[in-house]
Amino acid sequence: GNRFHQAVTAFTEPVIMPFRSLVNQIPALRGFPLDISFMLAYLALIVIENIYLSYFAAGACFYIGLLGVLLTVVGLKRADIKEEITIRVEKRGVLA
Repeated sequence: GNRFHQAVTAFTEPVIMPFRSLVNQIPALRGFPLDISFMLAYLALIVIENIYLSYFAAGACFYIGLLGVLLTVVGLKRADIKEEITIRVEKRGVLA
């Protein structure tokens, strides 16, 4: 149990320590019986994770939208070419 405790402490303390010092600077929270620095660190990690996920989602939507615009432009050019070919053929009386 002692090695496990040391490993967990070594992993979590660098994340929790800044929040613990922040909580100690607030006079109303100094005598609080619970260590809320862990909860604050957890909430901060959730916010950071959601920000990165939102940036990823926004980037993916941007590239998908850009791809849609490019496909639309290519599709319109292809439709114009087909229409132009059809008009030329009809003028010659082949399709009429």
